[in-house]
Amino acid sequence: MKNFEDWGKEYKRRMEKIKFSDDEKEEILKNLLTAKNGYEKKHRRTLKPAAAAAVVVGVIGAGTIGVCAATGVIPVADAFKNVYDFSGDSREKAEIIGNSIGKEVVSGGIKITADAVIGDQRHCAVIYSIEKEDGTAFDTDEIKESDGNICLGFEKRHEIIEPRMEANNSGWGWGGNSYFVDNDKNDNKIQYVQIFEVDKNIIGGCLHSNFKDIRLYDEEWNDTDKLLANGEWNFDIPLDYEDSERLYRVDTEIKYCHDPVYVESLIISNIGFELNLRSYEAVPASLIMKDGREINLIENGYIDGDDDKSMIYKYTSMFERIYDHNDFKALRIADSVIDISDMSLYQGNKEELEKDLTARRNEIFSEPNRGIFYFDISYEGDDTFEGIGTTSYKGTKQIGGSFEGSSAEGWIKKGETVSCMVMRGSLTEQDENDMTKVIKRYSPEEIGFKINLWKNNDEYVAVDIGNVAKEFGKVYKIRITGNEKNGFRAEYMGEGELKDKY
Repeated sequence: MKNFEDWGKEYKRRMEKIKFSDDEKEEILKNLLTAKNGYEKKHRRTLKPAAAAAVVVGVIGAGTIGVCAATGVIPVADAFKNVYDFSGDSREKAEIIGNSIGKEVVSGGIKITADAVIGDQRHCAVIYSIEKEDGTAFDTDEIKESDGNICLGFEKRHEIIEPRMEANNSGWGWGGNSYFVDNDKNDNKIQYVQIFEVDKNIIGGCLHSNFKDIRLYDEEWNDTDKLLANGEWNFDIPLDYEDSERLYRVDTEIKYCHDPVYVESLIISNIGFELNLRSYEAVPASLIMKDGREINLIENGYIDGDDDKSMIYKYTSMFERIYDHNDFKALRIADSVIDISDMSLYQGNKEELEKDLTARRNEIFSEPNRGIFYFDISYEGDDTFEGIGTTSYKGTKQIGGSFEGSSAEGWIKKGETVSCMVMRGSLTEQDENDMTKVIKRYSPEEIGFKINLWKNNDEYVAVDIGNVAKEFGKVYKIRITGNEKNGFRAEYMGEGELKDKY
């Protein structure tokens, strides 16, 4: 079974062959990350775009090699100076919503220091310094990409936040990102930034981070034979900092392309945000600042689940700098602007607020889901494939698509059934110059579909199934037979009920 990183890279390569625009590929990739638990739920950078890292998730032993001690403790703002923009009194705030650590572990000739942590209830970032034990500099020319990013990654890593979260605990939804950066030319250190986005309050917990072996990757993030360091570094990092979150009850219905959007809640802290809404597709959203700037939220959005009536969207991330609550003015959802001063602060927690909004939500979304339908694909072909998805067409013009990944076994083989979810956005033609603007929205019966079967990274087979889908809120059963040599055939096998998916 391919890990999440591999699927992300292969997906993008395959999309190039199908001629999606960059924005469409990004949107479909977000669909791939929907409704997952554990680390695979979503994986994207949330801080400054300094350098991506090849992340290999794994479990390593608990034994610590070397010495772990608090020695070179530095202020939080100094630790994150190459990652965050600091201005005004944000340095002082950093010491309140963050914590200096200064714990060192030496292994394999490499010293890694956990310098500091910063966060809120649902986000945290930890920054580490990596240096040679002998004090000499790294050969950064060897480990940098052409654009300056650093091609390093831990060969194995495992994180647990106790007592609240564990990476392999399916009851928790969480995700994250990490990257290496070398922005300070005044020292011989490389920094490693570790980011978490979670569904529960982690303040007061403890992050256990375990790393093993540092490897060099090429610019395509493929493994190389170059092992930078053979060692193991384990850290216990207390998440003790002040909570700066404010939970706002938005409780507002708007329209997007004539469809309902229910904006439920907005959470803002000094360092991050979380917007929760219900709709049939991803909706443009931004935070309007008092100085007139806007922070785009949709680029950090994903599907947090779905029920039989609507899709549950969550837009959440850490900011690129520390803000004061007085810096925020309004929330923009599509063409609607909601002033933060018109929202009410909620005194309970998010779970309690969600229960309070149940009646209103059910009033707005009273019919079976009008924003998705499924193709249940029974594969009886003779060949084996790695992935499956769909593309939608109006005549010969491609409109959109979706990607479901592999079957539970990692390969699509004869006798298996794989479900592909098709969302409202796959039937929406957007302005190529402004992906937030809709040119035309089609109904399912106006659109033809092809089932795409992938293997060997770039090769795929497109099987035309015509316009068998007639409306949202349904399941359409397809049987595929044949092989690549003689051709595949698609047979429509009838409808199913959406409720079977829940």
